[in-house]
Amino acid sequence: MVQAFKKVFPSLDEMNQDLLWLHVLTSTVMYAKYVVEGTLPDNQETEDTVFQLLTTGLSGYLKPEKPEKRK
Repeated sequence: MVQAFKKVFPSLDEMNQDLLWLHVLTSTVMYAKYVVEGTLPDNQETEDTVFQLLTTGLSGYLKPEKPEKRK
């Protein structure tokens, strides 16, 4: 899954990989903590929103490259 994601967004390879995964893991753990504490509701809408925020936060790196046009 990670390789497929990085294939779509090759700019992610330009980032420090330790910082990238620290960001993803920290955000995921905090999301789970807030769900367990009841701060956030445990539903699909919240999960989708958190995922969107994670990916939007990296928006400068998450721009798919356009495929080359064949002649």
